[in-house]
Amino acid sequence: MSKSDSFPRRHSFRVWLGLGLLGCVGCSVLSDVELGAGFGKHCQTSADCQSAECIPSTLLSATESGICASRCTTATDCPDGTSCAGGLCQVQRTVGFALPESVKLSEPRDVPSYLSLRAHVDAAAQLSKSVPYVVTEQKFPALSGNMIAELRALAMRNDIVIGHTPEVLPNLNILAAELPARSFFAVNGGTYYQLADRGPRVGTLWVRREEAWFVAGRLAGSAAAKRIGVIAGAITPETIRNINAFTLGARRQNASIKVEVRYLGAAADLNSAPTYDYKDIAGTITGPKLYREELLARQLVDTGCEVIGDMSSNQRAMKLLTSTVNPARTSPLKKIPILVSGIKDGCLTDSGTADKDSCMGAVYDNWSGIYQRAVETVHRQLLTPGTSVEAAMSNDTESAVGVAINSVYPNALDFDARVGDYIDELLLQPAGKRVFIGPLKANGQRDADDNTLPDASQQVAAGVVLSDTEVATMCYFVDGVVEPWDTGKKDGMGKPVVEERAAVVPGGLVPGATTLESEASLPMPLLDKLALPDRQSSSCRKNAKWIYRTNG
Repeated sequence: MSKSDSFPRRHSFRVWLGLGLLGCVGCSVLSDVELGAGFGKHCQTSADCQSAECIPSTLLSATESGICASRCTTATDCPDGTSCAGGLCQVQRTVGFALPESVKLSEPRDVPSYLSLRAHVDAAAQLSKSVPYVVTEQKFPALSGNMIAELRALAMRNDIVIGHTPEVLPNLNILAAELPARSFFAVNGGTYYQLADRGPRVGTLWVRREEAWFVAGRLAGSAAAKRIGVIAGAITPETIRNINAFTLGARRQNASIKVEVRYLGAAADLNSAPTYDYKDIAGTITGPKLYREELLARQLVDTGCEVIGDMSSNQRAMKLLTSTVNPARTSPLKKIPILVSGIKDGCLTDSGTADKDSCMGAVYDNWSGIYQRAVETVHRQLLTPGTSVEAAMSNDTESAVGVAINSVYPNALDFDARVGDYIDELLLQPAGKRVFIGPLKANGQRDADDNTLPDASQQVAAGVVLSDTEVATMCYFVDGVVEPWDTGKKDGMGKPVVEERAAVVPGGLVPGATTLESEASLPMPLLDKLALPDRQSSSCRKNAKWIYRTNG
């Protein structure tokens, strides 16, 4: 249902309800017959509803998710202020989505933010089709951490506002105080961010994306012998957590395999044209300039990576492999497969056909169910202070996260069967206790007691599950993640000497540090300018704390 649709009314609104009804969560609607009939009211039994019936939710698992409504077949069966939606007389809810303007156009598919944000665009469009009492509006403000003006305008027109990123959580907190009849959610992706002073009508939505990356790591580990590459996005706890999950999965298959990390610095290289020079192994600049995603893919191939996990939000690396890298890899060299991320059909190209040469599959999010549960939580008056609507991996097509194998990739059926087995094994453990469970070893930056000094022991004992708090603020790598680093030395030709070491998270604590609040630097500061947006840091711990600031 769209904004242009209207609900037939059998009666006119009471004057005192006229302006506030749609934005008043949990208000009782008056019928012409009885005061306080309670339509839209939270209930436990039908006795709470007077002239209505207490009907439980089909979307929420909570036992006390009843709402006062009545059965209907047409709009004439319903009292003032309600509509016949899904066979029930219900109060209409309007939901406004704030999504970055870069996803307004669905083609071409190399729009930098296409893949990861398309999952949200599609889920928002699906909401009004799946939840009959909902009308949706999508707006696309410029990508910014401070969108309070756009969000305020959206909130003035809608009962519920959903912001696309945790960066807008402070904005939503401010608006919740201004507009107490509205409800707000920040989409946190895979980041369990909170505000210490979060308002009572502000919730968060998030998925356990690390579970999908763990399964993807097992898949990559089964397809590689020695080395896997990762194109990392923004240097945040979410990215580090996913890299660690990918590594733990890969090393479940092969305990000696290495996972090399290269940082993009953001979700995408947002430059309007490619700006990076690619130097071959001999140090010679070859070919045209590249986008950063393309540059990192070439570098990972040069260091011997046999599979690449791409955590960017686009297909640039995939297209480079197909157009340039893989055609040059003749026998006995094997073609390099890539796992893209964002949506199930991430392997589809501009023409609508799947890339059969390079794209093994996609690590995806599915936000449809989460959005439905979020709106139902508000509709049934269950939004309480600190509410977080979360979802983990499941073994069905509605799973909030997953790994989708490209059906035309060589040996696709075999890879798909492996993924199914990996998921079944993962689901033997409860959500939140599936990936980060000992035995595992950190790289020297772990600070489990949060005293801003690295722990003396970096080992996690068998059976010990990392807390949600530690996982949410993870700024250390697990054993097996490696990186090139600038030693500060020069060779005989005067060129910097670059060696391999256990990877150190930029902005995390310095391994072995004895002073509080130490901060590790980028591994290649002289050689590796990141594609950072102006407002973003290359420090993991600073980015982790950024959301707590007040903006607006």
